[in-house]
Amino acid sequence: MAVNKINIATILILYLISGCVEPYEAENLDYEQFLVVEGLITDEPGPYTVQLSYTIPVDTFYFDGISDAEVWVTDNHGNREDFTETQNGVYESSDAFRGVAGDFYQLHIKTIDGNEFESEVQQLIKSPEISNIYSSYLEKASSSTDEVFRGLQFFIDVDELTEEASQFRYEWSDTYQVIPDFPTAFEIGPDTFDVMLREVDIATCYRTRFSSGLILANSTNLEAGLKEAAINFVDVETNVLRNRYSLLVRQYTLTPEAYSYYRKVKEMQDGSGSLFDQQQGQIIGNLYHINDPDFQVLGYFEVAGVSQKRAFFKNREFDSRVRVSGTLNCTEDDIIDQDYVLAVGNPTASNYAEYTIWDFLVNNPELYLSAPYNIISYDPIMGTMTAAPYDCTACDHHASIEEPDFWPEKFY
Repeated sequence: MAVNKINIATILILYLISGCVEPYEAENLDYEQFLVVEGLITDEPGPYTVQLSYTIPVDTFYFDGISDAEVWVTDNHGNREDFTETQNGVYESSDAFRGVAGDFYQLHIKTIDGNEFESEVQQLIKSPEISNIYSSYLEKASSSTDEVFRGLQFFIDVDELTEEASQFRYEWSDTYQVIPDFPTAFEIGPDTFDVMLREVDIATCYRTRFSSGLILANSTNLEAGLKEAAINFVDVETNVLRNRYSLLVRQYTLTPEAYSYYRKVKEMQDGSGSLFDQQQGQIIGNLYHINDPDFQVLGYFEVAGVSQKRAFFKNREFDSRVRVSGTLNCTEDDIIDQDYVLAVGNPTASNYAEYTIWDFLVNNPELYLSAPYNIISYDPIMGTMTAAPYDCTACDHHASIEEPDFWPEKFY
């Protein structure tokens, strides 16, 4: 699985600009081109990718990929895995290639101009299992305003650590159920124009988000394990926690060198440290030119064992302060009945007409309505119905109606 890419070159340049005591114009910066390498190997099934590019000026937005390079990985058993270029600057291993815990790996690169680079030898450390995923109510102050955000902070525990496996990098993805305020279960039959139950449910949807940035955690107390490692925060004002919620946490076990590298990158991302701090200003990766020690190479070749855990939550299981979270998009005032009159056209035009919602939905479905309605309830005996605007009754315009494969069958 691909790792979230961190553009080290951009971080370095932006840090230099924002950290200056005096205002500094970007065009006054001397631009120097560096090689950027991003690669990851884990003990999960491949393929894996290595990305090669050059840094670009801070005021430009494009990917300066390096093509036609030779890229390969060797291990401590004498095996070699060649990577194939699949697109500009992106090189991919075979599907069969897979890292093995305890083994050592080294990345090799030879560019078309004859420059050769290697990474330091990296050991793949087996990742311990994530023991628990849980949440706690938190009021989180904004870093830039006086605003305070209320929500849930999700944590993980890792009970069993070893001397080798105690420093980690995390990624998460969450999937939440989207249900409109007044779900529609009815539609107009395409042939009979009768009211019928919907063949496709458009009132139960799913949306998935992915983490960004660096999430790191470590523990120096191996017996106690890793406790309350903060993973992600969900604001109560969103609709993420209103219904069913699932969180997947992926844990990458890092070497001390890799952890130190990512910690420095995170400090730079977070804006801590000083531009005049020598240690903060230089982030040294694990790649080098084999013949020219002064040749600058940015990035990191990461080798990591991976473990992951998924948890499922219901709104009623959360802290009472977030059990009904998020703002409703609609109110009872948005609901209309069969006698409600809808106007079609400009009142001054000859084609202006007025229809009841029943007449509009059942007898004149070909008419255009800028805010279409869906039927909420229907009583064929009494001849009554209620309806509401589309976004109050359906979610398929903003999320997927496909239920994820991992979603439990009876997750009510």
